[in-house]
Amino acid sequence: MKLKKIASLALVGIMAVSMLTACGEGTGNGGENGNGEEVTPSASYTVTVLGDTSDVTQAKLSASSSTTLDKAVAFVANNYTIASNAVSQNLSAIPNGWNQVTAVENIMLGATYKDNMDTFSFAPASYGEKTYWIMYHVSRAMTDEYITEQIADKLDDWAVSMVNDDEIVDNATWDYTVSVAKADCLAGNEPDRAKDSVIVGVAVTLTKTDVKYN
Repeated sequence: MKLKKIASLALVGIMAVSMLTACGEGTGNGGENGNGEEVTPSASYTVTVLGDTSDVTQAKLSASSSTTLDKAVAFVANNYTIASNAVSQNLSAIPNGWNQVTAVENIMLGATYKDNMDTFSFAPASYGEKTYWIMYHVSRAMTDEYITEQIADKLDDWAVSMVNDDEIVDNATWDYTVSVAKADCLAGNEPDRAKDSVIVGVAVTLTKTDVKYN
């Protein structure tokens, strides 16, 4: 069952190092120099987010750790920042084509970036495994609980278009895994910490398998 998968990954998250640290500087689209601080990796944070989703979502999605997503989020938080006039109190998707996205394409090899997952269909026609991912930014002034709830709401919305775990649709079965990582992104040496933000990365891997009938 999906909940058993979540429980087992939770144990892994407890045993693993839950926080990574990094530092660096750089510039982004309209941003100042930035420094990343604490990175919450997907091994632990995905379980936390799924715990705030509905039973329906938890029945469709399995938690999965992704070191590539962790690295991508850490790199963006360390080397880029969100322009102070763009810092938002709500999750805001980083547009495709921005430096923050293109800079980590070599890390997220094989994954397709979608800057609007809300209108994406999670039941594509082609078979096989595909990974889609998105990055958000949100003001660091928001609490961790608030940010987690906003991501969980996103997953609940996306799960509506996902096929149930035990269903056969178009002669195929479907499997979905999700990874979520986040990192603080400080606005350089700005004395006003209200300009700091949080970078959140979410990756969904879906596998469509042809059902063979004898």
